[in-house]
Amino acid sequence: MQYNMLSRKTIVSSRFIGNIYQTSQGLYCINPADQVVSKELVMTGMYSAMELKNIGRLVNSQSDVLLLGGHIGALCIPLSKEVRKMVVLEANPESFELLQINIALNHASNITAHNLAANHEFGTLDFVINTVNSGGSKRLPIERSEMYFYDNPEVRKIQAVRLDDFLHGQSFDLVFMDIEGSEYFAMQGMPRLLQHASAVVVEFIPHHLRNVAGISAFQFAACLDGFQTLISSSHKIVGHGKEEIYVILENMMREDLSDQGLIFHKKKINISFS
Repeated sequence: MQYNMLSRKTIVSSRFIGNIYQTSQGLYCINPADQVVSKELVMTGMYSAMELKNIGRLVNSQSDVLLLGGHIGALCIPLSKEVRKMVVLEANPESFELLQINIALNHASNITAHNLAANHEFGTLDFVINTVNSGGSKRLPIERSEMYFYDNPEVRKIQAVRLDDFLHGQSFDLVFMDIEGSEYFAMQGMPRLLQHASAVVVEFIPHHLRNVAGISAFQFAACLDGFQTLISSSHKIVGHGKEEIYVILENMMREDLSDQGLIFHKKKINISFS
């Protein structure tokens, strides 16, 4: 069932005309060209309900959250209702414009959003602006696979920051990352923030690690040495300790197993998937 488009509520942007839809997760202005996140919101009224449920177990009304890869707000806006405050980064300028609109539409006053990329250093980076799947926009991959360029995307210079310095004096209970292969570079620039976080939720896609970042599972895992538990809800896997976590990630890399949100926790947690 298609959720209602609000009549006469159409936002004209400098880049596109965005229609506003009422969904079960809030009001969203979308770019009709996006055929993934925006389409799912329009057609089903929600986006990634299971991921939101998993993240929700890690936070409470006193939690502070850092979310990297805010896109148009499909995750951060409903999650903001469960926490004290959120800082959100979104590198794609077109998605960021919609994110700002959607934060305002939903009166999400506890969200602070920045149009920046998380990186290991300050500067600029080349960024691929996808249209068919705008949430798949990413730093310029080291391997120019067709899967990243099928919609003839524009490549722009994007401002990037080292988060330990950019967010100096701040700390977060939860760090969430969905930044299409830039997770390693973001973690390289935020060891202090990771040290203070109780949990990290991070997208793990082997072809991103290989083709976008050019790193191994070991390099990825090394950024998270201080975390005692790894949980993959998608594959019903739990691991404890640095060595076991590394073996799990290496196997996932070798078998091309992706997870939309691997959970890393500082405490040793035992869970059952039965």
